[in-house]
Amino acid sequence: MDFEKYLSEKKQLVEEAIGRHLPTGDEDRFSAELCKAIRHSVLAGGKRIRPILTIATTELFGGRVEDALVPACAMEFIHTSSLMIDDLPDMDNADYRRGLLATHKLYGTAVTILAGAALSFYAFEMVSRFQPVSKNGGNPIIPQLIEEMTRTAGLQGLLSGQLADVQSKKFKVNLETLKLISARKTASLITLSVRAGAIIAGASPHDLQRVTDFGKCIGTAFQIADDILDVTGDSKKMGKKKGRDLANRRVNFVSFYGLDKSKEELSSLLAESKSIIEVYGERGRVLNYMADYIISRDF
Repeated sequence: MDFEKYLSEKKQLVEEAIGRHLPTGDEDRFSAELCKAIRHSVLAGGKRIRPILTIATTELFGGRVEDALVPACAMEFIHTSSLMIDDLPDMDNADYRRGLLATHKLYGTAVTILAGAALSFYAFEMVSRFQPVSKNGGNPIIPQLIEEMTRTAGLQGLLSGQLADVQSKKFKVNLETLKLISARKTASLITLSVRAGAIIAGASPHDLQRVTDFGKCIGTAFQIADDILDVTGDSKKMGKKKGRDLANRRVNFVSFYGLDKSKEELSSLLAESKSIIEVYGERGRVLNYMADYIISRDF
């Protein structure tokens, strides 16, 4: 399999779908101003890992790619919303994201907070209108997706994870807290992305649990890889300054474990993620490649 070709083709599908679904704010000048900030953030680029994971998991269980595109866009919109908030002065205070000025540097803090909230709400609106041609035989796909999106984006996911991360510099962080931050800020949305694909395709409860375990593994691996890149990466490739965690006095996996131990943990998670989906054989090869890609990326 030509995985680079697969990535390129699926990313193109995602970009086209994003272009179709992004709000324009034609209603009035206030919504238009929010949409300018939204479009700046969403169209700044990115690898689109989360939506591609949704598509790949949908395909794994025999679902239609066309049915995966709206939920896939929703995953990217929630992710981008979280980045907009993460970059704010009272959060990570980042000047750049994906090689461009962070949204708050162009539009100000107030507009960025409101635009981030609007983008997240819009993801829910998209999914609420979504009408898949599924194999579920009438099972309530939409309510399940919305419930899981709410849990991931809200108190049990991104928001509480962000708060724990911000407050982590005020106290000595132990391993349990570090894993909680990683699970809620990063792994939760990656896990939702694969679960969404399985739900769309009508996967069995057993298969849904299997890809959930896979998502948690690669989600944690993604965070560890990100922490390693924060120390060793190339700022130009990453599109953001490295060393931000150190500058913000934040504990991450590298500062907690050290670089060598972090790399060992990364390798262990890669092996575990592959063992989880080996039951699917050749059908699971794309998720195998995605795990490799997430862990070996250099930006």
